[in-house]
Amino acid sequence: MAVAGIDDFAGRDGYVEFTRRWTEDFEDLAIEPEQIIDADSDRVVATTHTHGTGKGSGVTVDMRTAWVVTLEAGRIVDVVLFLEPNDALKAVGLRE
Repeated sequence: MAVAGIDDFAGRDGYVEFTRRWTEDFEDLAIEPEQIIDADSDRVVATTHTHGTGKGSGVTVDMRTAWVVTLEAGRIVDVVLFLEPNDALKAVGLRE
Protein backbone atom coordinates (compact mmCIF):
# COMPACT_ATOMS: atom_id res chain seq x y z
CA MET A 1 0.00 0.00 0.00
CA ALA A 2 1.36 3.39 -0.96
CA VAL A 3 0.94 6.17 1.56
CA ALA A 4 -2.37 7.98 0.98
CA GLY A 5 -2.18 11.66 0.15
CA ILE A 6 1.41 11.69 -1.03
CA ASP A 7 0.19 12.74 -4.49
CA ASP A 8 -0.79 16.06 -2.95
CA PHE A 9 2.86 17.11 -2.88
CA ALA A 10 4.82 18.27 -5.94
CA GLY A 11 8.32 19.47 -6.57
CA ARG A 12 11.16 20.05 -4.16
CA ASP A 13 9.03 22.11 -1.79
CA GLY A 14 6.36 19.41 -1.80
CA TYR A 15 8.90 16.75 -0.89
CA VAL A 16 10.19 18.89 1.97
CA GLU A 17 6.63 19.45 3.23
CA PHE A 18 5.77 15.74 2.99
CA THR A 19 8.94 14.87 4.92
CA ARG A 20 8.18 17.49 7.58
CA ARG A 21 4.67 16.11 8.09
CA TRP A 22 5.90 12.51 8.12
CA THR A 23 8.52 13.23 10.80
CA GLU A 24 7.06 15.98 12.99
CA ASP A 25 5.25 13.65 15.40
CA PHE A 26 8.41 11.76 16.38
CA GLU A 27 11.11 12.63 18.89
CA ASP A 28 13.88 10.62 17.33
CA LEU A 29 12.75 9.28 13.97
CA ALA A 30 15.45 7.57 11.90
CA ILE A 31 15.05 6.29 8.36
CA GLU A 32 18.02 4.08 7.54
CA PRO A 33 18.58 2.77 4.01
CA GLU A 34 19.00 -0.99 3.83
CA GLN A 35 19.10 -1.82 0.14
CA ILE A 36 18.90 -0.03 -3.21
CA ILE A 37 17.47 -2.21 -5.98
CA ASP A 38 17.58 -1.33 -9.69
CA ALA A 39 14.04 -1.86 -10.91
CA ASP A 40 14.46 -0.72 -14.51
CA SER A 41 16.21 1.98 -16.50
CA ASP A 42 14.60 4.86 -14.61
CA ARG A 43 13.43 3.50 -11.24
CA VAL A 44 14.99 2.18 -8.07
CA VAL A 45 13.47 0.72 -4.93
CA ALA A 46 15.07 1.83 -1.68
CA THR A 47 14.18 -0.37 1.27
CA THR A 48 14.50 1.29 4.66
CA HIS A 49 14.34 0.59 8.37
CA THR A 50 12.23 3.29 10.02
CA HIS A 51 12.20 3.63 13.80
CA GLY A 52 11.49 6.23 16.43
CA THR A 53 9.32 7.26 19.36
CA GLY A 54 6.06 9.21 19.14
CA LYS A 55 6.26 12.66 20.76
CA GLY A 56 2.87 12.61 22.43
CA SER A 57 2.30 8.91 22.89
CA GLY A 58 5.77 7.58 23.68
CA VAL A 59 4.94 4.63 21.40
CA THR A 60 7.91 3.06 19.65
CA VAL A 61 7.68 2.64 15.88
CA ASP A 62 9.87 0.03 14.22
CA MET A 63 9.04 -0.89 10.64
CA ARG A 64 10.41 -1.63 7.23
CA THR A 65 9.30 0.67 4.39
CA ALA A 66 10.26 1.12 0.76
CA TRP A 67 10.48 4.05 -1.60
CA VAL A 68 10.07 3.77 -5.37
CA VAL A 69 12.18 6.56 -6.84
CA THR A 70 11.84 7.56 -10.50
CA LEU A 71 14.76 9.33 -12.15
CA GLU A 72 14.88 11.39 -15.31
CA ALA A 73 18.18 12.75 -16.66
CA GLY A 74 19.80 11.98 -13.31
CA ARG A 75 17.21 13.86 -11.25
CA ILE A 76 14.50 12.54 -8.98
CA VAL A 77 11.11 13.25 -10.58
CA ASP A 78 8.84 11.07 -8.45
CA VAL A 79 8.93 9.33 -5.08
CA VAL A 80 6.30 6.93 -3.75
CA LEU A 81 6.51 5.64 -0.18
CA PHE A 82 5.21 2.13 0.50
CA LEU A 83 4.54 0.88 4.02
CA GLU A 84 5.19 -2.69 2.85
CA PRO A 85 8.43 -3.29 0.90
CA ASN A 86 6.83 -6.15 -1.07
CA ASP A 87 4.18 -3.73 -2.36
CA ALA A 88 6.93 -1.49 -3.73
CA LEU A 89 8.58 -4.46 -5.45
CA LYS A 90 5.20 -5.44 -6.93
CA ALA A 91 4.64 -1.89 -8.15
CA VAL A 92 7.80 -2.02 -10.26
CA GLY A 93 7.24 -5.57 -11.49
CA LEU A 94 9.88 -7.33 -9.39
CA ARG A 95 7.33 -9.45 -7.47
CA GLU A 96 3.98 -10.94 -8.34
